[in-house]
Amino acid sequence: MFILENFFGLLTRQYVGWSLGYGLPTVGLAFSILVFLVGTPFYRHRLPSRSPFTKMAKVIVAALRRRKVPLPDDPNELYEFSLEEYVNNKLIRLDHTPFLRY
Repeated sequence: MFILENFFGLLTRQYVGWSLGYGLPTVGLAFSILVFLVGTPFYRHRLPSRSPFTKMAKVIVAALRRRKVPLPDDPNELYEFSLEEYVNNKLIRLDHTPFLRY
């Protein structure tokens, strides 16, 4: 986005005028600040309970511990719920793919 603004902003300032070349980014910035301020009350604010590095370390440790666990023959055994529960509760199910294997 920055490259596009530099390119089109330069063309606008050079061939149309400085006021429009700097006015359009100013209007865009004002609009983005307005969207931020209007959306702030809808954002769920939570105080951090722990360090995010602790959660990342837990994921890395769990992945290292389970790296040699064999995959089941039936890919449906990889999911927490059955397909009917995903459909009935409108949950999103990420399908298994054979890609990104080590």
